[in-house]
Amino acid sequence: VQDLESDLLRYWPTMIKRPPLQFWRKEWSRHGTCATCLDSLSTPHKFFSLALQLRKTLSIDQAFAGAGIKPSCNVSYELKDIHSALSHLGADVSLQCYNQKGREILMQIKVSVHKDFTVGCERWAKDTEISYFHPCKHGMSIYLFPLSSHPDNPCP
Repeated sequence: VQDLESDLLRYWPTMIKRPPLQFWRKEWSRHGTCATCLDSLSTPHKFFSLALQLRKTLSIDQAFAGAGIKPSCNVSYELKDIHSALSHLGADVSLQCYNQKGREILMQIKVSVHKDFTVGCERWAKDTEISYFHPCKHGMSIYLFPLSSHPDNPCP
C-alpha cells in the first residue's frame, strides 16, 4: 500500500501512539481479512483504496463543514449536532470517542454499508470489537481534533 501511504496518513491516521504501518496492519487483519471473499476487497491495497474512496463518497468532511462543525482543539460540539450533520449516513451511525484529560474526542465514525457499499444497512450483530474507544456519551461536549502531522497529539 506504499502508493496509498500519503492519503492514509492524511485521511486514516492512527490517533494513538502506534506507528502508522503497525496500525494499518492491525486494521487489515481485524477488518480487511473478513471481506477477502469479495474481489473488490481481496487484497490490502483494494481494501485501503476502497476505504479512502468511501470516505470521499460519504462526504463526511463536507457534512461537518455544512453544519458548521470544524476541527478544533478548543471548540466542542453537542453529540446531537454531530449526529445531525451525519444524518445522510442513516440512523445506524456509531460515533466512537476517547477520553483525553477529561475531554471526549471523536475518534471513529462507524457506518454500516450494504455489500455494494451504499449506506443504510442495519448492523445485524452487536459490535463486540475490543477497542480503545467507547461510544460517545450524550450530554458530553465532543471535540473533533484537527488531523495533523502528529495525529496522536494534534493539540499539545
